[in-house]
Amino acid sequence: MLGVLPKERQAQRLPQSRIRVLVAVAVALALLSVVAILDPWRTTLVASGPLMPSTGLGIDDLAFGAVTSIGAGRGHVVLLGLIAMALVAARRAPDALFVIVAVLGASVVSRIAKNVFDAPRPPTVDQALYIPTTVPLAVIVGVLALSVIFGLLRGWGPRAFVALGTVLAVLFLQVVTNRLDPITRGLDAFPSGHATGSATLAAAAVIVAWSDRRWRWPVVIAAIAYAFAVGLSRVYLGVHYPADVVAGWALGTAWVITLWLVWSTIRERRGRRAVTPDDAFS
Repeated sequence: MLGVLPKERQAQRLPQSRIRVLVAVAVALALLSVVAILDPWRTTLVASGPLMPSTGLGIDDLAFGAVTSIGAGRGHVVLLGLIAMALVAARRAPDALFVIVAVLGASVVSRIAKNVFDAPRPPTVDQALYIPTTVPLAVIVGVLALSVIFGLLRGWGPRAFVALGTVLAVLFLQVVTNRLDPITRGLDAFPSGHATGSATLAAAAVIVAWSDRRWRWPVVIAAIAYAFAVGLSRVYLGVHYPADVVAGWALGTAWVITLWLVWSTIRERRGRRAVTPDDAFS
């Protein structure tokens, strides 16, 4: 009788697992359909204004420039790294690996999509050239150094340096990705890479935090605010059409859902193999 119970529980979980897969696949396909449909309907509602105001850059320009800097490039990788470091410190290395693979994969997927569509930037793209949108290298070094010091003070031990190595590896891999899959400058608007990357990081963070009730909703709120702010900054700065941003959000979310389906399936199968016959009767 005891040996039948695990099979009964497995049979009860099976329909739920199938429903979860079907829903996830349906959502991913719907989001990818959004990407395909939006391209012919790109709108010209973008921010427009003088290329360089006589009074200099305003607070709004600097604020949106700062927000957009964490949507891609160094700022995005450092934010990813901090999340990965927190997961490694919490002894959740597989979840940290999932987030890293999701973001790096999204970078490749986004570049492929850009090369497929070859969509031009808005005519207001030049106005953003005067706004700083790159995180200085000194800031990155400072943040990483403080993170390692904080980890050592918190008693992480070797995990603090493992986390640091993770961030440096991601920075290196992104440079490699940029060189292996170049895109045509000026014809790289659709979908927005910043929107894709921010949506990917946000969705991946929500997935890994969902099992923890303490962090579930704070992470959901922060993730949505982050992705929305990055997308809004791209339109405000005049470097993307709104459709580019929406397509990026859809592509990034669809990619994470697809990866999560594969990832969770692999982990479930490995978990089943790890169960010994004696465990079934315990």
